[in-house]
Amino acid sequence: MNPFKRIRIRLGLTQAEIASEVGKGQSNISHYETGRLNVPTDVAKALVALGKKKGKRVTLADLYGSSPREDK
Repeated sequence: MNPFKRIRIRLGLTQAEIASEVGKGQSNISHYETGRLNVPTDVAKALVALGKKKGKRVTLADLYGSSPREDK
């Protein structure tokens, strides 16, 4: 299962609900889950914050396999 979808299910949210929470459209969420689009860093960070808000640990490593490099 795709990491984004795994996290969404763990948080107990629908695609529409998570889209609203991270500021994207439901179609973007669908594309992240199917791998048609890469998850941008801002969405990943919003997902981490959402996990914290819901009392669930979500890390960038959960989503990407390892933390993406930040621009310096």
